[in-house]
Amino acid sequence: MNPYVNELNHYLEKASGFTSMMNLLDYDMQTCAPSGSDTNSSKLAGILADEYRNIFVDKRVAYLIKKCKSLYKKGMISNKEKAIIKEAQKKRNELLPISAKDYRDFKELTACSVNIWSKAKSNADFDSFAPTLSKIVDYKIKFAKNRIEMNKKNAGSSLYDIMLGDFEPDFNEKQLDAIFEKIKKEIIPLIKNRTKRDIPAWLKIEEHDKDKLRQFCLFLCEYLGFDPERGVIGESAHPFTINMHNHDVRITNNFDGESLIEPIFSAIHETGHALYELGIDNSITMTIIGEGTSMAMHEGQSRFFENMVGKQYSFWDPIYPKLIKLFPEKLDGIDLDDFLKNVNTVLPGPIRIQADELTYPLHIIVRYELERELIAGRLSVNDLPKAWNLKYKNYLDITPKNDAEGVLQDIHWATGEFGYFPSYLIGSAIAAQIYYHLKDVMPYDEYLKNGNIASVTNYLAENIYRYGKSLKTNILLKNMTGEEFNPDYYIKYLKEKYGN
Repeated sequence: MNPYVNELNHYLEKASGFTSMMNLLDYDMQTCAPSGSDTNSSKLAGILADEYRNIFVDKRVAYLIKKCKSLYKKGMISNKEKAIIKEAQKKRNELLPISAKDYRDFKELTACSVNIWSKAKSNADFDSFAPTLSKIVDYKIKFAKNRIEMNKKNAGSSLYDIMLGDFEPDFNEKQLDAIFEKIKKEIIPLIKNRTKRDIPAWLKIEEHDKDKLRQFCLFLCEYLGFDPERGVIGESAHPFTINMHNHDVRITNNFDGESLIEPIFSAIHETGHALYELGIDNSITMTIIGEGTSMAMHEGQSRFFENMVGKQYSFWDPIYPKLIKLFPEKLDGIDLDDFLKNVNTVLPGPIRIQADELTYPLHIIVRYELERELIAGRLSVNDLPKAWNLKYKNYLDITPKNDAEGVLQDIHWATGEFGYFPSYLIGSAIAAQIYYHLKDVMPYDEYLKNGNIASVTNYLAENIYRYGKSLKTNILLKNMTGEEFNPDYYIKYLKEKYGN
């Protein structure tokens, strides 16, 4: 190995180690840390973030990146090393415009803000969270402005473009406007034409044996391919997936509500994320490219498993009897056809993670439009609840009954993840593109019906998972499906499923 590459890798291994430690702390704070630990634990988060930043802003690292770039221009290093160097430059460009104090303070703020958000949500009290959210927004705007001013490549970008690029480097605000407008134009008539009917009694808010539900969700995760020797399943206020490396991937679920269905599909969704991280190749897992290439591709995997696998008759056919056996008082006499009709019912509601596939895009578009207005300074934090409720009335003809099922329902803004929400909709479209491709290249429904999920996941691992960040989203899609990102597959999917 070239000595410059070797020395740079030494620095970057440390950076990956700090990332894993920050992820571990994040997981603990959301799942098992004592409630009084927030203040000191957030300081730990700040210390780790400070050390992480120091690596990328180090002048020696800048020198090594420059030397390594000259090597890959001469074709003297591998594609893997080239991808690592590009990612290192990207991280340096992100962090250099942010002062050490601001970065540390921001990381401390977002580490403790999750608990503030969680309490506010429990009390349906946005006002108690608003001051914290205002600070987060101010930091995000400041960081984006600095990145535009200090990097010529960002000239012409909006503040929101900068935030979006942290999650979706292949898309900008203008592109999303066109994509989302196209999707919105197609699905709103479909929603209006669907017959609205009351949700059946067995799906309503009722008491269920939560230990049995945990048991079934664990079974589902492992049935899909989650490896309990390389992952654990915890519980948190908002389900999430986090990874230390490809032999330690952690997912969470939430069983606090009374819904039988929601935790089941949360388990499937988070398993989709976990399978991606578990499938990262061993050669890159503990490097800065050892994670999903973009959040849209990540959400593409989770939405694929949640919807294109988890809501299919062929998937449930071999395992539905197990669910009936666990909940005979709820499901006895309800056959699989009725179960799936209920699961796939189009019923506009206020909660994103409970939304059916057809109304789901509008939940994302609401958030996209609001956070874009917020970052542009056209909407204040204090006006968010009112603006939220107005958009829900306009798009879905419903009004959340309180802040908990309205503006406080998601964790993302509490963690400073402005620009993340579009990944869910782009990811849903990626999932549809993958779905149609798989149906062309394999006996897809037959595999699901026979419980042969491994043939599906192995194909995805071979074509997507193993590459981590070494290949971009559009390249992965082109290599696998023959096309770059194409939202028409998503529109086709929704029309075929809900058009009649």
